[in-house]
Amino acid sequence: MTELVRQKRKTRECKIRFNILSEDINAVRNYLAILNTGELYSDFKDIFDLDNIGLLGHSGGGGTVIIRAFEDKDIKAVVALDPAIRPLSDKLLSRDMGASLFITMSEEWQNDKRCEKLDILMKASRNKVYAYEIDDINHADYAMIDYISPLAKMISNSGGFLAREGEKLLKEAVLSFFDECFKGTASRLEEIADSTDKIRFYSNSVEN
Repeated sequence: MTELVRQKRKTRECKIRFNILSEDINAVRNYLAILNTGELYSDFKDIFDLDNIGLLGHSGGGGTVIIRAFEDKDIKAVVALDPAIRPLSDKLLSRDMGASLFITMSEEWQNDKRCEKLDILMKASRNKVYAYEIDDINHADYAMIDYISPLAKMISNSGGFLAREGEKLLKEAVLSFFDECFKGTASRLEEIADSTDKIRFYSNSVEN
């Protein structure tokens, strides 16, 4: 099997996974629409603004929410934590994404083709795109598997940043991004990045 054939097969498999994960988004969205009617619980009547949706995903989920942002005009903000962006085509990423994007990159990203994919996306988007390149953090760290079992620290290759200051800073960054997109507050992403020497901040500098 040639390398080209392997890559095409891997891309097809990733598309299948993305479609399956995307169905989860549809299921949640449909349930929120039902709650909005107030028929199940009157306290939830008209409480959800389904015309302005924010999505967050990690790994394959990160790739999925990026794809959905290209397809769904109601999605206004996307957070992608170390997303599976490599399988996404340059043609897709060259389209104008209808949502603002905050993407984080672990150490595995450095000197990787995924950075080239992000560069394409940043140049094409007319909305704001922010990126954090983070040292001392690995792909699995975002799953916070150390909360699941104390054995996780023994078997996982943790970068250590989230176990120290990283978790608090990342939570602040995600909240700041969503506040900017939905409440119109000023972004603090660069300020948060500047508070540590482990994060490098990038932006396409779009002014909306």
